[in-house]
Amino acid sequence: MNLPNYAKSKSLRDHKDALRIQDELKVPQWIYLRWVKQELDNEAACMELPFTILMLFAFSMMAMLCLAQSDVLSVEQAIESDIVDNANFAFSAYMGHKNLMDAHSFADIWSWLRLGFMPLVIQPTWSYSESRQSDIESVFNISYASSKAAREPSATWKMGLGSRALPITGDYLHYNRIIGGLRFRQQVAPASTDFCKFPDAGIPSEVWQRWYAKPCMPAYEELSFEPDTADGEDFQHPERVEWVTDLDNLDAVIAQLVDMEDGCAQLAAKNRTGCLCRWCDSQDPPSPWLDERAQRIEVGMASYNSAYGLVTLTGVNFWFSRGGRIHKRVELMSSWIFFLQPTLDNLPVLFFASVWILCLFYIMYHEIKEIYHVVMHPVHDGLFKTLWEEYMHFWNVVDWISIGEAILVVILFLHLAVQTTGLHSSIQAMFQSSDKGQLARGIAVKEFYTAFEKVCSTEKNFRVWLCIYPMIMMLRLFKSFAAQPRLAVVTDTIKMASQDMLHFVIVLSAVVFTLCLDAVLLFGRDLRDFGTLARSFHSCFRMMFGDWDWAPMERVNRLYAVVWFVVFMVLVVIILLNMMLAIIMDNYMSVKKHSGKAVTLGRQIAEMWRRRQMLRRKERVKLNDIWDAFEQYCGDEQHPKCDGKHEVTANSIRMIVPDIPESQAQRTLQNSWKDYLKATTVPFEFAHAKPMLAKLEENTRQIRNGLFFCYDRMTFYDTRAQANGQPIAEKDLPPELGNDELVMCLVQDEIEVLSQEAAATLAKLLGSLDERQIRIERKQEESQAVLRDLTNRLLRLQGQAGRLTGQLESLCSKKQRSNWNKNTPGGSGMPSLFDCRPHARDQPTSVIAGSSSSHEAAAAPSVAPEQ
Repeated sequence: MNLPNYAKSKSLRDHKDALRIQDELKVPQWIYLRWVKQELDNEAACMELPFTILMLFAFSMMAMLCLAQSDVLSVEQAIESDIVDNANFAFSAYMGHKNLMDAHSFADIWSWLRLGFMPLVIQPTWSYSESRQSDIESVFNISYASSKAAREPSATWKMGLGSRALPITGDYLHYNRIIGGLRFRQQVAPASTDFCKFPDAGIPSEVWQRWYAKPCMPAYEELSFEPDTADGEDFQHPERVEWVTDLDNLDAVIAQLVDMEDGCAQLAAKNRTGCLCRWCDSQDPPSPWLDERAQRIEVGMASYNSAYGLVTLTGVNFWFSRGGRIHKRVELMSSWIFFLQPTLDNLPVLFFASVWILCLFYIMYHEIKEIYHVVMHPVHDGLFKTLWEEYMHFWNVVDWISIGEAILVVILFLHLAVQTTGLHSSIQAMFQSSDKGQLARGIAVKEFYTAFEKVCSTEKNFRVWLCIYPMIMMLRLFKSFAAQPRLAVVTDTIKMASQDMLHFVIVLSAVVFTLCLDAVLLFGRDLRDFGTLARSFHSCFRMMFGDWDWAPMERVNRLYAVVWFVVFMVLVVIILLNMMLAIIMDNYMSVKKHSGKAVTLGRQIAEMWRRRQMLRRKERVKLNDIWDAFEQYCGDEQHPKCDGKHEVTANSIRMIVPDIPESQAQRTLQNSWKDYLKATTVPFEFAHAKPMLAKLEENTRQIRNGLFFCYDRMTFYDTRAQANGQPIAEKDLPPELGNDELVMCLVQDEIEVLSQEAAATLAKLLGSLDERQIRIERKQEESQAVLRDLTNRLLRLQGQAGRLTGQLESLCSKKQRSNWNKNTPGGSGMPSLFDCRPHARDQPTSVIAGSSSSHEAAAAPSVAPEQ
């Protein structure tokens, strides 16, 4: 092949390849059907994106409207702030100097209950401002101020609109009504001398017990740190339950608290014979309700806010640590009283719930349909193996997890609605028990609290599972993103970086675990944030992102804190965290490079729209029709990928698929083959060109050595001398050697043979490189530049070989005209490429690293013929 014509024939070969693809392309049937299946899956996943967004939107609106978290927050914050800030004790005149958080002993708790909490919650009379009487005396005349109306203002007010006189029994914060009454209960720890831990130092345990003089009472639910919501919402094993149901008489409630505090002591001084604390009265002898065995007490009340339709269970909790500290927390749980009832306010909730459930049924229908299709057309022996191989893929598992989670949410949704209806019944029974006596009312109140706690527990579980469902929906969104390369950048980056991240996380975990353990050992006794290994890990994780509190660590031990902090910042934040970001960004750039040439979302939508328009114009058939036609063609007992060796062409596709246009048959066949080549062809790298270039350099070296040999022979015969030292005359040469024309022809023939071999070799190599370049679709920008430069240098080498031929012809012509009796002429003018000196022959040439200047230098005379 002629090298100058090789580059010109590239476009011709491309045209021939295109004709071959259109007319002669044969693709294995499994490749074609796999492409059809992949296109169907990608189109379905792309179409699922708006459907998933609609489903997520309907669920979000249903959840937000159903829970109405902002309204619940408004009510619960009002109650909590009122109890914490306004229930005061330790009064001086009108000012209470302590609140709930200042209760640090049993006496403080009773003072807070009797002087702060009860007068705040139970207000039988209308409240007036402080120093009202003195202000009236200073503003009005004495005669009015001394009147009874000035000294004793009205205790109630009637606001009209058919209401009773205010305040109504049970009113709290004007807009909340206490339901049933107040409940006091405890968690009591067992007491025994066997629980005491005394050292065994030669002193008998009886001596220790006589010295300690009381049993030990370890708490079975010890709180070492501040309690959280989970601690406050759950109350196990309640004991010593006391009820306060008479909310009309604040003095009676205070008297009951006094009996609970002193264990019904001094009844004669109280002018009473009966004890108002039932548990205290049942003890022999009577004892205080709160003692050292208590590990937790709760003061609870249920209230109803008619403005929102919200029922709230408020619990003021005290935890008694065995170290002596008392933890306090106000915990509130609320539920809507009209949950899922067909009221006007619930119509939006019911509408979005209906849309979400319809979407759920749609997903279930398609998944069951796909399972049915797989079962009816088994590929493997056995139902389980067929389902495992053909259906149980990651995204199908995600679909079923989302379906299961949604069904669980629906069940909890209905269960909460049923329990709310039962709560209505218990409230009605409590109202009806008001006229049946104190005992019946007490039973009804207990049943109401039990039903309300069940409703709050179910509502809590319902909210937790509601929080889990959007995370699963996020995975469904990633399923749709995976069908579009531009949207799948995140998942592809994580997938590509998974192995590097796995090994890196092992190193990171070891370093972080060591530093967290050091933090527990150094600061665990003084700082709650490092009290346990879990808390230390959480604090270190926050420190990785700049959230730390240096002052407490410094107060513990400045030297230890500085050393630990510097080591943590250098190793974790500066080195390891940045290495992790580098790993992620490196894989992200690789994914971004490949996805940059992928089809955009807009183009994919346009392609789907084009298919739809062509389908409406009867210019194409659905891909589903192609799949179904091949399925029917392969037989009911076989899978569509029935014969891996069978090849399909455009004509065979038209014979199998009814009404498919020829253009669509050719287009789908081409696209399937191109996608297969794109998926299986290894990207061309510089490393792949190394053996080819090495072989090319070896062939070039052989050509150079051959030219050196020719030059050596020519020089030898041109400069050969007789025995007397005189050059060989023309008449003394043998006839076969004296024929200059024959020698020139032989040399020329050898040079032409070498040139043809070099051209054939170079054409073969360049053809192989060019064929690979066509298949990898513009992935050889840099390598193509190298190969083009290599081609130019080889062409220049061929030009030098041509110039060598001309120089040899000129040399022969000069020799014919020269006189052999004269002196031998000077330099031969041969290029330095043909330097026959020993050191020149041993040096290989480089066709890559050379430059044009080296070739120009090679053209200068460098070797003198031998004498």
